[in-house]
Amino acid sequence: MNFKILVINLDRAAKRRQAALKQLDHWCSHVERISAADAEILSESVLHQHYSLTGNQKCYHKLLKNSEKGCYLSHIWCWQKIVEEQLDFAIVLEDDFVLKGDLSLLLNDLRQLPRGWHYLKLAALKAGKTRSIITRRSLQHFTLVDYSKNPILAMAQAVSYDGARLLLQKALPFKRPIDVDLQYTWELGIKAQGLLPYCFEGNTAFSSQMKGRKQAQANFPLRLKLSASYWLRNTMHNMKTYGITTTMTAKRG
Repeated sequence: MNFKILVINLDRAAKRRQAALKQLDHWCSHVERISAADAEILSESVLHQHYSLTGNQKCYHKLLKNSEKGCYLSHIWCWQKIVEEQLDFAIVLEDDFVLKGDLSLLLNDLRQLPRGWHYLKLAALKAGKTRSIITRRSLQHFTLVDYSKNPILAMAQAVSYDGARLLLQKALPFKRPIDVDLQYTWELGIKAQGLLPYCFEGNTAFSSQMKGRKQAQANFPLRLKLSASYWLRNTMHNMKTYGITTTMTAKRG
């Protein structure tokens, strides 16, 4: 099976690069560093080539920081690589991860998955937080779950060839931060799932690289409107996909 481990890393973030790649030494033949889109040096035309200001103002409660645009662009480059190189899948990592599980077991289960999966969460913002799960299926080493609401955070995920192709077709031009946008699965046409227990968590030794506008510039009335709309659309999507009874009896775990 043809796969890669793609590590998104800014050229100027040497310490992050060293910490990330050191954890993947055993898999060096499959690891490829992706030079991240650096908002501090990229031209406006490159940074905004896949970004919609109009969509941002309509679909998100604040304007994206340039660093958020760069982050999204970096993930787009990963999806493009998956499609261009016709990879079966890639594990896409931002460079502030800590590998907590056995990567060989994770790869074993990924290889055994039947065709048709798109996007799998391999980490969440709060690793110990329980989430509402609609369905679960035991694999050899992990449990494949469908969430009531896809957890936020884009630090670690597996993306299949079909998933990357759909994301490139449906996500562009982008209008929200990458981790928020990936919660709108019905817009993107993807099936987002998770593999538990998570193999990755955040590296608290590194501070966020998302610099720019402050929270005070948020449009709070729009935020409330979008939150209500998301809840309704997400619930309707779940009911259509999994059935009313299954959706309403989802359990936390």
